Amino acid sequence: LPIVVTIALALCIRRMVKINVLIHKLSTAESLGGTDVICSDKTGTLTTNKMTVQKVHAGEKAFNVTGTGYRPRGDFLIEDEIIEPCADPDLTMALRIGALCNNARLFQVEDSDKWEIRGDPTEAALIVAATKADCFKETLEKEYPRVDEIPFNSATKMMSTFNRERRDTITVFTKGAPEIILSQCQSIQINGEIHELTPEKRQAILESNREMAGKALRVLGVAYQIIPEDRVE
Repeated sequence: LPIVVTIALALCIRRMVKINVLIHKLSTAESLGGTDVICSDKTGTLTTNKMTVQKVHAGEKAFNVTGTGYRPRGDFLIEDEIIEPCADPDLTMALRIGALCNNARLFQVEDSDKWEIRGDPTEAALIVAATKADCFKETLEKEYPRVDEIPFNSATKMMSTFNRERRDTITVFTKGAPEIILSQCQSIQINGEIHELTPEKRQAILESNREMAGKALRVLGVAYQIIPEDRVE
């Protein structure tokens, strides 16, 4: 009986290999015979490890972003209406922060329409979203050259870069866990103007965060602060 079972399982594994299913242990094939539902996620096997920005909450508006993968083609919509992203100062600022507080790179493969990245897929998705709005990382880095960086770590749950805006002014761009970012802020930009971040506005941001997270989206918060250069140590 053991020999017959072993041969049967081996033949099962052989048949599954032909449909690109790899099984390392014979006992696994036996378990699969009694399985109805499989819930799993394996990057590179079930997913392609290509993240895409789908929604942006900036100011008091919610934007949808079309397009998939790393090809920087897509539209920005409010509800179902396509808008010009560069015309909205709050959206532009959010995309700018995402592109500058970022160490990934997006590039087009020579003589092809294929786009690839170097670096973290999450950061690459932010660059792609910014590029869709004509906020090019290379151009932004010339306008806001980086002078320092605080890398992301699990304790602070955020990353910050220090970029020179003018000769005596530094802009700190930060991204990270929405709750952590929100707890560090006292103001909010709405329609390009700075307003007090009231408890009601905080609650609205948290509600937006919960709504997006409830749709299985990975949510990041972004913020910025302009400080005199002599305050940077």
